[in-house]
Amino acid sequence: MLTEAIQYAATALVTPKQFRPFIRSSVSLWSRAGRCAKDWAAHEESCKAFIRETIAGMKQRRTAVVLGSGLLRDVPIEDLSAKFDTVVLVDLVHLAGVRMRLKAKRFRNVRLISRDISGFDDAVAGRVAEPLSFLRQVPYLDLVVSANVLSQIGVGSKRRLEAEGNPARNDILERLVRAHLDGLAALPCKTALITDTAYRVADRSGHMLEEADLLCGVPAPAARRAWTWPVAPYGELNKNYQAVHDVIAL
Repeated sequence: MLTEAIQYAATALVTPKQFRPFIRSSVSLWSRAGRCAKDWAAHEESCKAFIRETIAGMKQRRTAVVLGSGLLRDVPIEDLSAKFDTVVLVDLVHLAGVRMRLKAKRFRNVRLISRDISGFDDAVAGRVAEPLSFLRQVPYLDLVVSANVLSQIGVGSKRRLEAEGNPARNDILERLVRAHLDGLAALPCKTALITDTAYRVADRSGHMLEEADLLCGVPAPAARRAWTWPVAPYGELNKNYQAVHDVIAL
């Protein structure tokens, strides 16, 4: 608890005011990642390997943008920093621990941007959501990676809509997921999408307790790679069941 409190306080000092409400969930994710490091290792390495594979054949490597950079556990930041002139990490919150790691490694070509890429406010207001339109203004953009953030847009937006009692939430959630996919597809550069598409909670006998579509009804794109991720292994939520996510990469 003490380390979490320190992480929270240090992060609050360097986080823009409008994004500070999201620090708590980022710290909770950081704490869970530490507890589940062994169970998450294969997923994290699969993510890094796919990103490395994506950049291996690229001839131009000027600017790379990572959407949902998070804890950088699933992003090969060393490779990106070494192979691109500029690397831009985009997320709601960049924890103090992540900032310290980047500084210690002297990644001088890495930039951090705090930004909401969900498109939530526009969708709720009835406007066309184009949350990735800002990428068109990034000079010399050669690569955009969406790193395990698409499903979080749906999950986070669903919670906000339920809290507000919005009756159009299913339509809004679908539009937000499509806006992210369409935004990536419209970019004139190389893109990589890694996202969890569904989750299921089962007990030790294999009995399904809960399952859900994390893409809010939008069909999952054809995957180039696919694997499972034990987000909450046995003992994390309950000793008798675990939560597993299906992940695709393309």
